[in-house]
Amino acid sequence: MKARTPRNLDLHEQAEAQQRYFYLTLTDITKPITLRRIGKDHILIDAHKEVLSLGLVRGFILAKNDTGIIRFDAKLAKDEGSDEKFDIIRLDVDAGSLALDNNREFCRLPFLEERIPCLLHHDSKKIKAELHNISAGGFSIKTKSKLDLESVWDLSVTIPSYSNKMEEFSVMVVHVFPDEYLEGPENIYGTAFLRRPSEGHAHVINDEKEEAIIKYVNQQLIERRKKKKEEELELGA
Repeated sequence: MKARTPRNLDLHEQAEAQQRYFYLTLTDITKPITLRRIGKDHILIDAHKEVLSLGLVRGFILAKNDTGIIRFDAKLAKDEGSDEKFDIIRLDVDAGSLALDNNREFCRLPFLEERIPCLLHHDSKKIKAELHNISAGGFSIKTKSKLDLESVWDLSVTIPSYSNKMEEFSVMVVHVFPDEYLEGPENIYGTAFLRRPSEGHAHVINDEKEEAIIKYVNQQLIERRKKKKEEELELGA
């Protein structure tokens, strides 16, 4: 995942239309706040005591088409006051702070029929999951557990035909798939590989590992297309 600052980023144009929350980023936690409207250079959210008290905040919303998250700094509009009498408040976005963390820079390999178990772990907490897809930017995973956006985990997995051994990756949760995309009890999350060590998480991606994943994904996609073509030819014979 690489943070980029697009020129003239229009929040309304680039944001996921159906999303429900603005994610307020505090020192040690991310808090979802109900999102009422996304404008070109501002958002409307439900009044929240910490936003009202801070005035200047940092957070993110989801970019459209599962392309990542849009991070930005924002300040309480001057006419909103500093008390809690307003039900809905306006935050004006600092254009210079806008950054799109993109998780669609690489080809993705979906695991449609294969079940590839993985384990998320941090300190003493462990969560069982399965890989949904893989790219050189990160994994999408399925799990019955709830994960917080921007939470960081170490992920242990053995990927068939990749290295055929247990691999460790440090990842951050950057996307939650909307409920309407889900089937069954699992939740699906998009994660991004860490490129710099975070506290307690040192299994970062480097150029060598990134190139290996790109090569693996491309080879697997080529093999799948070749197999599909052979099957179509057999059916047509």
